[in-house]
Formats: sequence, C-alpha cells, structure tokens
Amino acid sequence: MTTAVYASFWDKRKAIKYNIFNILCFTLAATVFFTNLIHLPRLGSKFQITEFVFLLAIPFIPYKKLIQHHLQHNRTFIYIIVVYLVFDLTSSILSHQASAILESAGRFYLLALFTILSYHFSLYNIKVLVGKLTYVLLLSSAAIIVLAICGYMQAFTKGCSPYIYIAHDYPYFGSMYRLIGPTIYPTMLISSLTFIILFLIGVQKNAESKLWVNIILALLFICALLTLSKSLVLLVFAVIIFVLKSFMLLTKRFLIFTTIVFTVVMVLFTHCILVRKSSPQAESLKSTIFTSNRVIFQNDKYVVLEANYLAVKRAAIHMVIEHPFFGIGTGNFNTALLLYKTKGLFPKKLPNFDPHSTYLGILVENGLFAEIMLLVLLGFVLKEFIKREDLLTDNFLLALFMIYLIFLIEGIATDIFNFRHLWLFFALALTWLQQTKPAVSS
Repeated sequence: MTTAVYASFWDKRKAIKYNIFNILCFTLAATVFFTNLIHLPRLGSKFQITEFVFLLAIPFIPYKKLIQHHLQHNRTFIYIIVVYLVFDLTSSILSHQASAILESAGRFYLLALFTILSYHFSLYNIKVLVGKLTYVLLLSSAAIIVLAICGYMQAFTKGCSPYIYIAHDYPYFGSMYRLIGPTIYPTMLISSLTFIILFLIGVQKNAESKLWVNIILALLFICALLTLSKSLVLLVFAVIIFVLKSFMLLTKRFLIFTTIVFTVVMVLFTHCILVRKSSPQAESLKSTIFTSNRVIFQNDKYVVLEANYLAVKRAAIHMVIEHPFFGIGTGNFNTALLLYKTKGLFPKKLPNFDPHSTYLGILVENGLFAEIMLLVLLGFVLKEFIKREDLLTDNFLLALFMIYLIFLIEGIATDIFNFRHLWLFFALALTWLQQTKPAVSS
C-alpha cells in the first residue's frame, strides 16, 4: 500500500459537509469497541461515544445517495433485517413492557449504523478504505492497550479498576484479574479484540507500517490472554487456519473439520466444568455463580458440573415452549428468570442472567418467526463468503471470513446481535465482497 492510503482524512477537494461526514464515520468505526466508558442515569451504559458521534452525523448524512446505494447494493440484506425487526418489535409490544420496546428500538439504531457505515465505505476504493480502517483500528487498539495498562496498575495498587473484573474462584484459574477494558465484560472484549486482530492479520502482508502492525498485534494477543475468556479457543482456531494458509496446506475440507472440532470444544468449555473430585475447586465452585451445582457426570476421579450457561439454556427452553411464536419480548429474559426461580426452574443462587446465546436468546425473546429471519440473515452473509472461489487464497477475504465464522460460533454462548462491532463488520464485509472480484488462478 502506498503512503496515499494513509493520507489526511480531510480532502481539500471535497465540500466541508462531506469531510465532516467522512471524519464522523471513521470515528464511528473507531469507537464501536468502547461500550462501557459513559454511565448516565436511567440509560446506564447504553449511550456511549458511538451514539454521541452518530447524533452528530445525522445532519451531514446525504440521505438520497445513501438510500440509492442500499437499494442498488444491499436491498436483500436490509429487507431481511427489517422483517426481523418487525417481529422483534411485535414481540416487545405484545409483552406490554416499555423497556422491551426501547430494547427493540435499539436494534433499529444498529441497522441505521450499518447503513451509514456501509454507504460511506462504498465511496472509497477498497484498498484505500482498508488502509484508512487499518489506521483507525490501530488507534483504537492503542487506546484499548493503554486502558489495559492503567487497569492493571489500578488493580494492583488500589485493588480495583473499572477496566478489570476480579473473578473469585474462576473455574480452572481461581481468583484472577480479568481484563474487560472499555467493554462491559471479558467476553465482549475478546470478541472486539478478535475482530481487530484478524483484521490486522489480514492486512499485515501489504501494510506499509508492518512494524507498528506487528507491535500492536503482539500487545493485542496479550490483552486477549488477559481476558481469560473461553473464546480464546476461537482465536487459537483462527491462528491455526492462517498458519496452514501460509504453508499452503489449507483446504475447504480441513477448514470444515476444524470448525466443527473447535465449535464442539467451545461448547463443552462454556457449558461444562470438569474438576478433580479431590480438587479444592470441586467444593469452592458450589458457592460461585459459575455453576448451578448440578452434576452432569462423575466417576472416581472427576466430576463434570453444569455451568451457568447450560442452566440458563434449560430455563430458556422452558420459556420457548410457553411462548413459541412471539416470545417474551426483547430484554425480558432477566425478569422471566426471577419468576422461574420462584417456580424452582432456575437456581436461586444464580443472578438473573441474559440469555447468553444469540440463537436461543432471540428464539425465547422474539419467537419463532424472528428466529427464522435471523438464520436467513446469517445464512445470506455466509453464502456471500462461501461462493467466493478465492476464499482460501485471499488473505484479507479469509480474515473477514474467519471473523464472521467466529461471530457465528460465539453466538452459541454470547449475545452478539447487540455488539456494535458486528454491524461494523457487516458494513465492511459486504462492501469488500461487492467491490472485489475473485483472483484468477494462474
């Protein structure tokens, strides 16, 4: 990539309104990873820097051009999302909960975020766009790294930090300082870091500032390790895929096989806790929120305990049976768990968790019709990737695909649909897929 790629974000040849919109859009892309810096009365952490920048961008949006672009390039994708959102909103209205309607409205905002970023990205030559996003993500990464350093300094000197989660009796590790950085919890941070890491791996080969990319990558890997999240398994999965590609050993068959293996491992690690019977944790875990204390399997040496994720899913299945078509309303799962505790259908010692699953969460909160549209949406994007003949040969395309594949696997145990960086990914991935053609093999 040439130096022109990293040129100023202010183009003197363009109108002031365009330049302001340009800067605000790249600022939106930079801030989607910072989800827990601002805390407001009633809104809590729902309003962050991204939302503030979004409001600033509204007067500068070229609405006519934006609509024309999406009608031409993203019509099917947006239609699918809109139909899903109609079912989402319907379920919330039927629940008669104002909070549920507000939660549904938040997903309309995420669609708007996608439409703005996708349109803006389409204005650039794809190589220039990736170069500018590389610069933007390097800045975001630097901020995350600084917050991580500050967090651990505070944790070790003061005993606490807003950027560190202190987990007591955490399975396999005991009491640990887990990095959450500028996010709400470690799982969200590892998802953000995985996005950035794989993006940078994708551009590493052609990056002008390879040294800075490599330094940031090394520091981000350390940050990822410090989350102690089970999703680290998926990051290892992605690294293995790129190592195999570098040695030209990657095949579609092997990619499918490793995807299945790592998905199974991820599910087992997330939903079960294996400990030795003689281990102190076999007893201490009973007082934590990490397990329901239900024994799945045991023998003379080991015991497999049900993790809180599995207990949540059992309760969710009960709710799906009771409310199959339109669900219980967006965001109402926590309240429903409180009722289930009184019925003995959910352990009283556990908090009123979120669904901890995109697929089951949408099924239980929004119903069968919304679930079908979710699967159609995810399948539509997946199809756009797998029909590319250069999927395993183009470094950046493979990086985008691995990001998406990890999103899909994370969705089994994580509520990814509200992650702002998922919608940044949709905007970038669809733009890349539309503007590039498969490389012709020699």
